[in-house]
Amino acid sequence: MNTKQIQRFVLKYLEATGSQIIEKGHAHVTVKLSPEADRELTNRSYYWNFVERTGVEPETMTFTFIFDPEAHQAAQTGIGGGQPAGLPPSGAPTLGGGAAPPTPGAAGAGPTGPRGAHTGVGPTGGSAGAAGPGAAGGSAPGSTGAAALGPASAPAGAPAAGTAGTGQPSESILGRYFGFVPTSPVSRVPQDVLTYGSRRLEQIFAVVRGKGRFIRLFEDLKAARSVPLSQGYSSWFGVNFKVQLACDMKRDELHSLGFDLATGEIVEQFHDSLTGRRLTPKLPVNVHVLPTRFTPAKAMILLENYLEKVLRRYDHTWAEQAAERLEDELRRIDEYYLDLLKAADESLRPDIEQQYRNRQQEIDWQYRPRVTASVINCGIFHLQGRPGPAIDENR
Repeated sequence: MNTKQIQRFVLKYLEATGSQIIEKGHAHVTVKLSPEADRELTNRSYYWNFVERTGVEPETMTFTFIFDPEAHQAAQTGIGGGQPAGLPPSGAPTLGGGAAPPTPGAAGAGPTGPRGAHTGVGPTGGSAGAAGPGAAGGSAPGSTGAAALGPASAPAGAPAAGTAGTGQPSESILGRYFGFVPTSPVSRVPQDVLTYGSRRLEQIFAVVRGKGRFIRLFEDLKAARSVPLSQGYSSWFGVNFKVQLACDMKRDELHSLGFDLATGEIVEQFHDSLTGRRLTPKLPVNVHVLPTRFTPAKAMILLENYLEKVLRRYDHTWAEQAAERLEDELRRIDEYYLDLLKAADESLRPDIEQQYRNRQQEIDWQYRPRVTASVINCGIFHLQGRPGPAIDENR
């Protein structure tokens, strides 16, 4: 998968789980996870047990998922090494250790007073002199410049820390049950790089595979809504098998089989026959499901038997050749270790025998031919009519 495919996949997952996208860029996305996604990705089982016991509103986490680290780093630092927007140029002096510049007429902002005292902003951000040329006699004795803008000053009328702007202190879940808890917001948002093979992307893959293994869908037809009489849908049990033919070489095949739960008919390339149909998880209007004769468990047994018959008709010359290579490799191992055991001391013979058995097991696992079949996913599909098998133009 390339970067664009990973980005589309992750965004589709976030949309399906109801997560809130805060910021979206070409190389990243900042998202506030939904409760469903937070449970699946953050591994906060203790927190979610607490939420379930108390019944409070959950507070989900916010993440920044980076799809292209180089492009994201270039966007953060600016193309060509420029500084991010909103910061002063490098080497420019700051007022009061980073405080905002004073407004005209504020104390400490005017020129030198009548007594010659320096009126600039000092190291602590306070004023050391008069307010300006019109001030009589300069500053009062003992003045410490409390009127100047310092790092601890705040605009008049601003809400105090820990309030929501209405004079009432903000309350968190932990503060409600365990007393005072600092509620200052955390500015750092966790970041995860989602490239192929990364831990977080593999975690999302596993979640999607677990959710998509079993589905139930209905064919959605606009014509069925306009017909006054209810239409009957047949039920099909579709299974996608992965068949692996392995020895010292390997070949994987996908077999998609469909089973009619009413008649017992089996069709191949079932998934291809569904690509042109519009499917929905909800039962459409004016549609009813016809009765069935087979259960999904019985259908699975019959599909496995059918797949076994198909595999038996294969040309298994490859297995015979792999068995010959296996015998040849085992013969070489025997010749080497049997001579080694004859010349070895009694103290070293147990270690050599153990190494001999391990080597035999490795060669057997590598060269012995085998055919395995596993289920990728399956589902029940309620369709109008019989799904016709796809036409293979290469036949």
